[in-house]
Amino acid sequence: MSLKLLKCLKFSLLIFALLYTGPAFCQEYKVNADEYFQLGVSYGQTGKFDKSAEVFKKLAVDLPNNPKIHFFLGKSYLSLEKLDLAKEKLNKALALDANLYYAMDDLATINLIEQKYDQAKALLEKSIALEPKNYIAYYNLGLVFIGLNDLPQAKNQCEILKKLNPKAAELLEGAIKEGKLSGKHVVVTGK
Repeated sequence: MSLKLLKCLKFSLLIFALLYTGPAFCQEYKVNADEYFQLGVSYGQTGKFDKSAEVFKKLAVDLPNNPKIHFFLGKSYLSLEKLDLAKEKLNKALALDANLYYAMDDLATINLIEQKYDQAKALLEKSIALEPKNYIAYYNLGLVFIGLNDLPQAKNQCEILKKLNPKAAELLEGAIKEGKLSGKHVVVTGK
């Protein structure tokens, strides 16, 4: 058996063990919890949101005070369109770290979906105050203003976006031209 194949098998067994035993396995076999965390992130990045949620649920049991774990669990639920669970976990993340601007972005996305524009606006304005270069928040705030039928304010967000992310500005301009929101316009934070 080649060394490369042996390493692949060892890694596969490690992934299998991590998935089915969770953080307890990390402690017993001295596997870094950060590696397990990165596995959950990797699943999310590849669109395997159910597996991502499973990893972060297990991590949340052993590390209940880690806001990033609750954020990524909420993000996984949002991607699975389990909005109530997503809200619960994103709110938990914010309760643990009130400055987690990307959790605010995702919570605002849920409010956009639910057409709760004032709540979304408040979250996005706070997110921007914490991270002024957060183009996702400006984009979504532009969508909020479209939802509120305030096209001049949406255009202001678009002007800011042109400096931060021209591609996002183009997308917002398209939404402004339509003059109304549809599900295709809602984006989730890039975190």
